[in-house]
Amino acid sequence: MQIMMVQGGKDEFVKRMAESKLLSVKAKKLDLDKTPSYQVALNRAKDDLLAREFLTKEGEALQKKLALAEGAAKAYYDQHPERFKQPELVSVRHILVSVKQAEGQPGLSDADAKKRVAKIQAELKKGAKFEALAKKYTDDPGSKENGGLYADADASGWVPEFGAAARTQPIGKVGAPVKTSYGYHLIKVEGRKPARLVPFEEAKAQAEKMATQERQAKVWNELMEDLRKEIPFELVKPAPAAATKASEAPKAPAAPQGDVK
Repeated sequence: MQIMMVQGGKDEFVKRMAESKLLSVKAKKLDLDKTPSYQVALNRAKDDLLAREFLTKEGEALQKKLALAEGAAKAYYDQHPERFKQPELVSVRHILVSVKQAEGQPGLSDADAKKRVAKIQAELKKGAKFEALAKKYTDDPGSKENGGLYADADASGWVPEFGAAARTQPIGKVGAPVKTSYGYHLIKVEGRKPARLVPFEEAKAQAEKMATQERQAKVWNELMEDLRKEIPFELVKPAPAAATKASEAPKAPAAPQGDVK
């Protein structure tokens, strides 16, 4: 069965190659290989192919240049501490009661939304679990199944009113309703982690990746600079289309004869 599938794929490939050849032969009969657009595309394809051949030939030498020296990742980490800073992270649960922005849109009126918030607050006072009420009432699909939870999130990514509450509310307490452009939120802060510089051992993989990317850019730029010194090269931009001569400009239509009503 596997052999038949491989053979089928091979047959399909051969079929596509034959069809492409038929089309190209027909195009040549129509002299389409002499059109300016074809010549431009052909030259570009040749340049791309030659460029790949050059890079393949120089591959081993380039790989040696790209290799990171021992300690390069740590050096990158030490030189760019700002890139390894982790902002304050907040874990919150919330219940959103959405307010419709206009007639015909989903959500409750402002008055009805306030009534629902009051109902949820009453259930919380009776001992209902916040997580269970979030699953039951929240209009936020992104956190509904998790009981309203957003864990270890950067509060700066939230709308300002929500972010401010997440950063300042007492941990473990449900705060007063917060109004945002989405509606009313009941927010319970689960915990906060202060901003910190991620230790190198935690950031090592990321530092290696970023150092490698920086090294790749440096090697590439050096290669291009060497080639520019070796090969005189100027990018020629296509000339703008010649302006239509005044004598060749189309004449305005003659004014209509007779009365204009």
